[in-house]
Amino acid sequence: MIDTDGGGRIARRDVLKAGLLLGAGAAFGRAAVPRPAAAGGLATSQLLVRVDLVDTGGRPLLIGATFWESPDIAAASTDAWGRVPPDTDTTVRVTARNIGAATATGVGATFWWAPSSTSIAPDTATLIGASSSPLSIAPGGSGVLESPTWHTVTGDECLVVQLASDQESAAHPFLPELDRLVGQRNASVLSNPESNWPMPLQAANPFPEPALTHLLVASRFVHNADRLLGQDLGISPVDVLLHIDEPPAAAIAKRLGLVVQPADPGTGVKLLGLAPGGQDAGGFSEADLGLLRQRAGGEPPGWGRALAAFTLPGLATAIATLRIDRTAPADAAVVHEFRQVSEGVLLGGYAMVLPPGQ
Repeated sequence: MIDTDGGGRIARRDVLKAGLLLGAGAAFGRAAVPRPAAAGGLATSQLLVRVDLVDTGGRPLLIGATFWESPDIAAASTDAWGRVPPDTDTTVRVTARNIGAATATGVGATFWWAPSSTSIAPDTATLIGASSSPLSIAPGGSGVLESPTWHTVTGDECLVVQLASDQESAAHPFLPELDRLVGQRNASVLSNPESNWPMPLQAANPFPEPALTHLLVASRFVHNADRLLGQDLGISPVDVLLHIDEPPAAAIAKRLGLVVQPADPGTGVKLLGLAPGGQDAGGFSEADLGLLRQRAGGEPPGWGRALAAFTLPGLATAIATLRIDRTAPADAAVVHEFRQVSEGVLLGGYAMVLPPGQ
C-alpha cells in the first residue's frame, strides 16, 4: 500500500513557531543524560560518539531522539557548507571522546558508507576500512580518527562509525541509539536542487517479518543563514542548521540574528515513486532486534506529514524517489528532516539542507 496524496499531516514542532528568534538559554531538544556510573565504582574509560551537541553518553536514547546527525562525523574534503563533490576521493573523520575517569588506550574506529537512507542495516552498508595509529585519550579528552581513502559515489551518502579501545567495544553495532560507541551521519547539503533530483532515498526493514512503514518529513526555513559562513563558530555551519534547537547552536543563532520559520512539512518535496530496493537489510542480532521492538512509540507530533505508507517485506529495502524544489526566500536555508517509522519503531532518518540562495 502506498499513500502519496500528502495527507496524514502531523503537528509541527512546538518550538519552531513563526519568526522565532532562538536564544542561548533556550531549553530545546533532548535533555542531557547523566554519565553512566563505572561498574563497582572502579575508574574506567568510556568512549563516546555524540548523536547531537548535548549528548553526554546516556544510552539507550529516549524514544524519538534524533540519532543520525552526529556532529562528530564529517568528510575531510568539503566546502563551507559541508558538501562533498560526487566521484571524489576523500576520507572520513570522527572525533572520539572519553567521558570516563580513566585513560582509553588503543582507540580506533571502523568506517562504513551507505546510500542515502532513512535506516541502515549492517548488510546495506559498505566497509570503508579502519583507522590507523591507535590513540590514547585522557579522561575528558578527545582525539580525531581518520578512515582510509573513500571514493564518494553521489556525494550524498550516509556514514557509520564504530569506536573500540583496549577497554571496550560496541555491544550494539550499527545502533547509535543504543550504543555510545556507534555514530551515524545521514545528512546531505544540496548544491543545486535541479541538478540533484530525482533523488533516491532508501528505507530498510531489519525485521524478519513484514513491517508497515511510514516515511515522514518535517521542514523549516532558517533566515540569514549565510551569516554562518566565514565565522569561527566551533560548530560547522551545517551542524548549526541541523541542531539549531539545541542550546549550543541556539546561542550562535541568537548572536548572528538567525530566525527559524516553520514551513509546511515537505514543502518543495515530491514523491515521484516507490520501488523495491533489491538489497538485504539483515545483519542485526536477534537480541538487538528485540531491543528495537521494545522502543515502539508511534509517530509523535513534530515529525511532519506522511510522504508514503507501505508494507516492507521482512529484511527488504525500498527506494523512494524524490524531487526536491527550492521554495524558500533567498536568504533562508531549508532543512528537511525525513524519518522512517516501521511497526511503530523509529528506525532512523535523513536530513537534507538547501543553503540560502541556491
